[in-house]
Formats: sequence, structure tokens, C-alpha cells
Amino acid sequence: MPLDSQNSDRDISEKLRRQKRESEQILKLALTIKTSDKPVVATDTSDMILFMSEAALKLYGYKSLEIIGQPVAMLRAGDRDSEAVKNLLEETMQGGWKGELWQKRKDGSEFKISMSSSPVRDEETNAIIGLVGTFEEIPA
Repeated sequence: MPLDSQNSDRDISEKLRRQKRESEQILKLALTIKTSDKPVVATDTSDMILFMSEAALKLYGYKSLEIIGQPVAMLRAGDRDSEAVKNLLEETMQGGWKGELWQKRKDGSEFKISMSSSPVRDEETNAIIGLVGTFEEIPA
């Protein structure tokens, strides 16, 4: 076998092993976040819900199929936090936001959360590809 062909085969094998390791890491990370006891919500840059952890689904009273693809605004309690919400997206895109917001469960009941949000960036281009928020309910 020619030397170039052997190097090419080795390069392909190494690339496949690296892709497998990365896929396994992504799966472990996804399962960790999904089953975390801390509520997590991920959106795209248009604020459409891409993911909610099991803790977030339980807190809001939704099933995943009911909420994925919906605007995150449906979780907000009306206009109670209109000033904070105006700044939330812009500040998150610029690096992060922290604050308190009123939220609404599927049954219509309202509750307050303390939230921290940040942009999710593509590793290669550094472009913002989504947003993620972690939060906890503030006891009444």
C-alpha cells in the first residue's frame, strides 16, 4: 500500500474516533442537563424554545411535545416584567443577564424566578447559535 494511502487511512480512522468521542460527550452532557434538578431552558436566537430540562417541564406543568418550538414568551406572566424583558434578550446576547421574572405555568398560576441567562456560541465561528437560561423558583 502506498505511503500516502496509509496516512490517509490513519487520518480517517483518527477523525472517526474523535467524532465518536465527541458524540459520546454530547450525549452525556445532554443527559446531564435533561435530568438535572435545576430547571434549564434553551432557545434559538428568535426566542423559540428548543429544550426544557425535566425540572423545568415539571415546574411549568408542560410535556416536552407541548412546549418545544413555542415562543418563550408564553412562559411569562403578562406584562409584569416588561422593562426587564426588554433588556433580557439584548443583555443575554452581549454576554449574560441575571434577574428576577414573573412566570406562568400551564394552569395559569404565576410564580417568580431568579434567572441567569447566557448566549450559546458555535465553537468554530463563535457565532451565537442559541440562548440558555438556568433558574429557580423564588418561594412565595
